[in-house]
Amino acid sequence: MEKDSSTSRIRVAMIIELSSYSKIIPFQNPGGMGTIVPLWIEGLESLGCEVTVDRADFDYDILHLHNPLVKSIYLGIIAKMRNKRIIVHGHHLPELIKGGFKGGRLLYPIYKRYSRFFFNLGDMVIAPSPYAMRSLQELGAKGPFTVIFNGVDRKRFVANPEFGVEFRRKYNVKDDEFLIVSVGLRIPRKGVDTFVETAIEFNKQHPNSNVKFVWIGGSEPLLIDALPEGKLPDNVTFTGYVPFDMLLGGYSTADAFLLPTRAESYGNVVLEAASCGLPVILRDIPAFDGWLSEGKDCLKCKTVEDFARAVDLVWRDDTMRNMLRAGSEKLAELHDINNTARKLYEVYREMMCKSR
Repeated sequence: MEKDSSTSRIRVAMIIELSSYSKIIPFQNPGGMGTIVPLWIEGLESLGCEVTVDRADFDYDILHLHNPLVKSIYLGIIAKMRNKRIIVHGHHLPELIKGGFKGGRLLYPIYKRYSRFFFNLGDMVIAPSPYAMRSLQELGAKGPFTVIFNGVDRKRFVANPEFGVEFRRKYNVKDDEFLIVSVGLRIPRKGVDTFVETAIEFNKQHPNSNVKFVWIGGSEPLLIDALPEGKLPDNVTFTGYVPFDMLLGGYSTADAFLLPTRAESYGNVVLEAASCGLPVILRDIPAFDGWLSEGKDCLKCKTVEDFARAVDLVWRDDTMRNMLRAGSEKLAELHDINNTARKLYEVYREMMCKSR
């Protein structure tokens, strides 16, 4: 990306807060936001922004908040008092705590009001999908809103055959087995039960098939672990938390990606899988409306039977599998993370022009 020399550097205080909480809660996976925001910062700096992370003790131009945490709320209130421009990013929809956090359903009414206050601190609210924007509007966030997709780093998420070989070796997936992977926290909202039930249903229909189902990801402190009790079906494996090389190995060696999640604000893993050229199978939920197209860049399912049929289709039908692969490549190109950085930069510039 080329730096725009026609404008002065924009000073941004980017508040994420994850690093401070990791000292209290030893989570292993920072989530999509924890990995994507640093990449945005790289792009923004190359365009002419000066970005400082988790500090606001300087004369910044824009405060960009990402998490509805105590420090972020405090800094937002102070910024309001100083007439500073504030952007609030809508990564976290209140409804998502109901399908993963312990006590989430009890906390939801309180968290909903708290979140509304947080989002209304912003002079601009950025939503990561059209669905997220609608949800924030229904929550009572005033906006104005703009939709900027999170994007994917296509240089980072590219198939690596060597990592793929190691993934199959470590998780006992044979070279001739057709591999279906899912990636995500092992919590109820992500559809862990549907993943296992799909594998069972598929095995009933094709008892001698060579199809293997592997879920990449574990649970975290304060989250509900959805790992099924008892013996797992022979065609299902849960890896638990894995380092990035092994995650990329799963994407690299898989034959298709299956995401049975029940609720998302966006779904970063969809683009990660697409960037690695995988056919994508999804639950048909509102979060994927408007930017994912059935039969072009994904297959959408509502029931376990639908998922089993979709797996059967990509397993048997080379034409469909190749068409979905081509759709994935186009999808990843459209949502390249450099495009996200440019759009954020344009929002910053517009805010600076309005403030003068």
